[in-house]
Amino acid sequence: MRNLNMTVTCWMVALVAGLLVAMAQPASGGSFIDSFNANGHVPHPSNFALSTTMVGTNGWVAHPTLGNISHRATQDGTRTGLNSIGAGNSQEGCFAFPGCGEAHAVSDVNIFRVATRVNGTQASAGGSGQVDGNGEIFFGDTAGQNGYRVKFGTTGPGSLDTVQGGIAAFSTPLADTGFQTAGVEWFALEIVVPGGGIPAFAQWATANNTTNFPTTPIAPFISLGTFGEAGLDLSSVSIASTSSAGGQSSIHFDNVRASGSKPLPVPEPASLALLSVGGLALMRRSRKA
Repeated sequence: MRNLNMTVTCWMVALVAGLLVAMAQPASGGSFIDSFNANGHVPHPSNFALSTTMVGTNGWVAHPTLGNISHRATQDGTRTGLNSIGAGNSQEGCFAFPGCGEAHAVSDVNIFRVATRVNGTQASAGGSGQVDGNGEIFFGDTAGQNGYRVKFGTTGPGSLDTVQGGIAAFSTPLADTGFQTAGVEWFALEIVVPGGGIPAFAQWATANNTTNFPTTPIAPFISLGTFGEAGLDLSSVSIASTSSAGGQSSIHFDNVRASGSKPLPVPEPASLALLSVGGLALMRRSRKA
C-alpha cells in the first residue's frame, strides 16, 4: 500500500509541476492575413481607381493618423501579386500628408509581416515609369498613439520609430537598404515584439514572386535595428503610403500577416503557495500511510 501511495504522490507532484510549467508557457496567438485578392475585395481589371477601397472591407478601417482615405485592391499589370495569380495588392499613394492608409484590429499577436515593394514600372491605368513615394507600417494600439513604426521610401533614408503619445519618442535613422536596389522587387518587412524585456526589432527579406510568401521568404532576414520601449498594446496593424507627385505611388502592399503568441502570465504567489501546500499535504499523507 505504501508503494502505491508513493506512486500516486509522485504522479500528483508531477502533475502539479506540469501545471506550473504549462501556466508559464506561451499560449497560441491569434492570426490575421489579407492578400487583397479575396475576402470581399473587388479590384478593377484595368483601372485601380474603380476598385473597392480597403475601408470597411474585410475589417479594415481608416488609418488612425493619416486620415480616412484608403488604399484600393488593384490588379496592376506586372505588379499583380507576388506570384502573378489573381488580383493581388493594395495601392493608392496620396499626395503628401495625410496620405493613404488603413488599419486592421488584431489580438494575441506579436509579429507583423507585410509584403511591399519600392521598385518597378507602373502599369496601372496606362501609366508608365516610377512615381516616387514613401511608405510606412505600424504595429501598436488602435489609436496609432503608441507602438512601433517603420518608414521607408523609393529613394532616400527612412526610420524606425518608437511612437509614444502620437510622436516618435525614439527614432533611429534607416539608411538606404538592399530592398531599394533594382534587383529586389517584393520584399518581406517585419516587426517582431518578443516581450519579456527583449527589445522589439524590424527586419526584411527578399520575397519577389515566391508562391509561399509570407510563410517562406526566399532569402534570410536582414536586421534593420531595434526599437525603444513602447508597451505591449498590440491591437492594430496598419499600412500607409504617400506619393511625391500625386496619384498612385510605387509603394504597394500585399499579404499582410499578423501572427505569433504572447506568454501567459506567471502564476501569482498565492496560487503558487496553494499548489505547493497541496503537494506537501499529499507527501505527508503518504508518509503516515
